[in-house]
Amino acid sequence: MASGRPDWYSSVAMHGKHDEDYLMVAVDELGNMLAKMQGLFGAELMTLAVDADGIMKANLSVQDLIPLTVRSIYGAGERETYDAAVLSLDTTELINIAGKGVVYGGSIYLDAGAAQGNDIVELWIDGVQVTFMSFNLLMDHEIYSSVAGFLYLTIWDGTLFKYCVCLCTGITFESSFIIKYTETHGNIPTVKSELYYATV
Repeated sequence: MASGRPDWYSSVAMHGKHDEDYLMVAVDELGNMLAKMQGLFGAELMTLAVDADGIMKANLSVQDLIPLTVRSIYGAGERETYDAAVLSLDTTELINIAGKGVVYGGSIYLDAGAAQGNDIVELWIDGVQVTFMSFNLLMDHEIYSSVAGFLYLTIWDGTLFKYCVCLCTGITFESSFIIKYTETHGNIPTVKSELYYATV
């Protein structure tokens, strides 16, 4: 253990090698070690810059970084439902979620008792209409899979007049997520809708 100086400190002289010479490491008037850091830029050796406070800056935008996917931290899963008659020849808002979140899944179903194939399901994300699709259009385009878009058809029965579309999982929204239903046949069918989601 060092001895002979206050608080058990001992004086040490540090040297660094520059080419073939050993030079004493410099310190400032407070005893802080001084260092000159350099790095290669292409083939040129350049001194690393600091600001007026001596803080080293880094420009990450010019680095070769692997893109990162950051997972948002969502709250507990929730369920929102609608089970009522919709307006005839008009648009009814079924579900309206405010905030930032993610959709886990959902569906819009009706057992109409009459033809409702031209009725339209709308999805609005952050104030923008992203889907405007009728049951018949989904049927005509054979959209039966979640990889085809925001909505996909699971039931289309032109005899018993049963219809169902489901929502794809993983849809994210920043401010709002809204499901609307437009009745086009002049009837007042009962529509059932459910949405599974979570918000931040």
